[in-house]
Amino acid sequence: MSAKVYAMDTWFYNSTGYYPLATRAEMLKEIGYDGMYFVFWGNLPSVRAEFPTLGNVKEKYGLEVAGVYQTYDISKPDTEEGNAMALRTSEEMEGCPTIDLALTGFGGSLKCSDTEHDTAALKVIERFLAIAERKNLTIALYPHLSFWLEKADDALRLVKALPHPRLKLNFCGMHWYGVDNCPVFPLLERLSPHLHGVNINGGKKPNPAGLPCTIEALDEGEMDNFAIVQKLHRLGFNGWYGFQGYSAGSDVYSKLRRSLNIFREFEARIAKHPDWQFEMMP
Repeated sequence: MSAKVYAMDTWFYNSTGYYPLATRAEMLKEIGYDGMYFVFWGNLPSVRAEFPTLGNVKEKYGLEVAGVYQTYDISKPDTEEGNAMALRTSEEMEGCPTIDLALTGFGGSLKCSDTEHDTAALKVIERFLAIAERKNLTIALYPHLSFWLEKADDALRLVKALPHPRLKLNFCGMHWYGVDNCPVFPLLERLSPHLHGVNINGGKKPNPAGLPCTIEALDEGEMDNFAIVQKLHRLGFNGWYGFQGYSAGSDVYSKLRRSLNIFREFEARIAKHPDWQFEMMP
């Protein structure tokens, strides 16, 4: 077992500033990551400037582009500025095989997980799937706390309603831990047939910064990421693993190095002790 691993761009932005693409790539390559991940914040000039360079990342830095995160507000039309940008950049994108699609409802203040809006969401997903067919991409639904598509089971409901070989979903550890309130092992079993990507992080509750939980290096906090990775291994998951770093702060290099080392140790431990068990609390 040796999974491909990326670090999300969320590690590299903080209240002080940000690390530009070249520096991020050199850090990740030096530490030993396999790929980069781009979060399109939309209104940041630095992000817009990086978009045309995606196709050159592998040749220039020796790293794959594991995915690109896009948001779309299902309460607004395609012509709304943010939605239009998401569709346009997805159509123009080169050098990235996956769009992780997070569906919000901020414009209409839609209630999270409200199935009344499934029809509108499915129409949006169909637009992105048309792009995916032309561009040979995968669309992976991305559950995100406080968004309309908030929980992993919301993504699963939509994927089942619109069967398509290019439509998958993600498991996001922080967003499960923050809002799902369901046992993780049965959830992973439900997601497994459609699971495309996983991102994880250390975390604990509560978070003094106001988020439902903290986001930390992989071996910090209360979440038992070894048990999650072990379960995914037993389910046969062989896709990308990413590390979430939004608001983690401090020295990004040391935290990313420690997280990768911990993850590789997880893999070695799973190989050495394939019969170890972890039981969920009743």
